Amino acid sequence: MISAHIDPVVSAPLSPPQERGPAQAQSGRKIVYLMVFRVGLITLLFGILALVLLLSERPLRLASQYSQAIFTLVVLAYACSLAYAALFGLVKHKEQFFAVQVAMDVLLVSTLVHLTGGALSVYSFLFPLLVVEATIVFFARGALVVTVAVTLAYVVVVVGGWVGYIPPVADQPLLPSQASVEELAQGLVLNIGGQTCIAILAAFLARQLRSAAHRVAQQRRTIGDIIRLNANVLQSLQTGLVTTDGEGAITSANRAAARLLGRSENQLAALSIGEVLPQVSPHESSEPIQRFRTTLPPVPGALHPTPVEVRVSPLWDRDRRRSGSLVLLEDLSEISSMEDRVKRAERLAALGRLAAGIAHEIRNPLASVSGSLELLQSMEKASEDDRRLLSIALREVDRLASLVTSLLDYARPRPLVPMELDLLELVTEVVSACQQDPAFEKVEVRVGCSEGGCRAEVDAGQLRQVLWNLLRNAAEAQPEGRIEVELARATDVTDAVLISVTDAGPGISAEDLEHVFEPFFTTKAAGSGLGLAIVHRIVEEHGGSVDVSSPLEGGAGTRITLRLPDHVPETTPVPETTPPSDRRSRVAGDEAEKEAGKRKVPLPSDGAEGDRTPDL
Repeated sequence: MISAHIDPVVSAPLSPPQERGPAQAQSGRKIVYLMVFRVGLITLLFGILALVLLLSERPLRLASQYSQAIFTLVVLAYACSLAYAALFGLVKHKEQFFAVQVAMDVLLVSTLVHLTGGALSVYSFLFPLLVVEATIVFFARGALVVTVAVTLAYVVVVVGGWVGYIPPVADQPLLPSQASVEELAQGLVLNIGGQTCIAILAAFLARQLRSAAHRVAQQRRTIGDIIRLNANVLQSLQTGLVTTDGEGAITSANRAAARLLGRSENQLAALSIGEVLPQVSPHESSEPIQRFRTTLPPVPGALHPTPVEVRVSPLWDRDRRRSGSLVLLEDLSEISSMEDRVKRAERLAALGRLAAGIAHEIRNPLASVSGSLELLQSMEKASEDDRRLLSIALREVDRLASLVTSLLDYARPRPLVPMELDLLELVTEVVSACQQDPAFEKVEVRVGCSEGGCRAEVDAGQLRQVLWNLLRNAAEAQPEGRIEVELARATDVTDAVLISVTDAGPGISAEDLEHVFEPFFTTKAAGSGLGLAIVHRIVEEHGGSVDVSSPLEGGAGTRITLRLPDHVPETTPVPETTPPSDRRSRVAGDEAEKEAGKRKVPLPSDGAEGDRTPDL
């Protein structure tokens, strides 16, 4: 494909800007080489001429006009070379400047040929050299123009000197008019024919040279494009890539590897692979590919180590000898997080099923107990102490009823009723309600939102419950201080909204952090341990996720971030079923309710809401 593109444009100029720059630089180098060659040739030729004149029967005399003409020509040639060298760095158009040099060379060579005998001169071979000189820089077009110029110059000098139109210099040892007609014709035919043949050959070679130069430039650009593409691909990889030499020294590393290893690419280039990954020992392994998992220390700005999978493969040279190693670092943070979420989801599902079974088993017997206690309390024979003890028992029954309601809310959630809302308004509404609670008496809640607002499709009632639980937990973690609530659009490719609640409390220990979403897990003296479990369940039903960061910078504080998609994913509703145990105990519960009559606090039912959610 490349050669098909190059061959038709062999004689065309290199017009694109990216080609013109290197072509001009190469042309400038060739001109410099030719200028140096010219000075050496002048020195050699005039040295030979001076030696011939000194050894001839008529030695060179400085007083003669011929000697003065020769020395003037030598001085003029050197002066021109010095002027060319002085002006070369100042001239922008190098090729036009070289064309002036070629024209001056034609005049100097023509003068030299006339002074050394015209058709009889031994320096006629310099004219073909001028053709070659021009061809090197100007290629075929330059060869044609200079061939015409030197042919006309040779004809004018030889014929003009032979017929006397160009007078000789006094004391000139070999006059142009001394040549016979045969010598004149022979000189014209041989020189003009030779110049023409050399011009044709030079033009052909120039065409081949230009084609080769163009092909080399094209190949250089192709190789450069491949190298840049290769570098861009390597730098764009999310997988860390490190190469080493045979001694284990790091020769290259991409940005992902530098990020995972917590060092810059320049810093890695000065280290060995053993200094950053001691587990890698390519020379001691008998396996062609090593593969293992390890944990890298936390990088600057990170709080936790980074789990990675390391794969080490050998690199081979052209002789199939091992020349180094290729080390790939795969960041497993997201995979580990997903694995943890799956394990937590499985654990929560099992606990949810257990909680649902327990709630169903407890609910109806609890109704019977409550009804029986009320009947006892209403009996006339009951003393004041009996009624006081029965009131305590009924209050504890109500507390158990609230716990059962929370269990049912967690284990058998209500279906979502999504609608598009302005989340800032919803958050502000919940914060206003929280400020009426005594727990927020000394707590300041600040709400911030990114420009453009944050709208999403959510279940307003359930999201209120989520926000209430998070704010209540934050207030209990720090009885005094400030709680930050931030809303923002996700910066990655997903269409999602981020809601973060940050407190300045003591934080959560690493041991407790793994269990915060489990039902009944709590570090509070009084608490059911269902608040964050319900938060996690509601957010996951919205198709989102919950992330907990604790402690924050400074060793304290907790940030809980909710990621909610713009639209709730469509799900297939699952019909509710009543466990057999619930059906067996329903009769006893109904009888107890009939006996109990009306009560101030209703017993929990399957659809009742938990007491952690205010009526906002």
